[in-house]
Amino acid sequence: MDTHIKRLEAQLEESQSRIADLEAEIGEIDADDHRRSQIVNLKNKYAAARGRLNALREDGEGKWELYKADIWIAWNELENAFTDLQQQL
Repeated sequence: MDTHIKRLEAQLEESQSRIADLEAEIGEIDADDHRRSQIVNLKNKYAAARGRLNALREDGEGKWELYKADIWIAWNELENAFTDLQQQL
């Protein structure tokens, strides 16, 4: 598998685990609707990043330059969503 795709796949796996951990933590503190909506937002950002990676995988890493900016935007949005939620816990 291509190097960019491997690295991004590993990051997504880590993100999925972080989402599960945050979701469990929020469940333990009986979070309000705002925090629950942030989890939904986080999952949506994860799905967007996953979708962009899947599109790159389908077209092949030879198209990296074509997808690069879009993928980094998705990754930044995902990381920002993590940061926003973690700051409120």
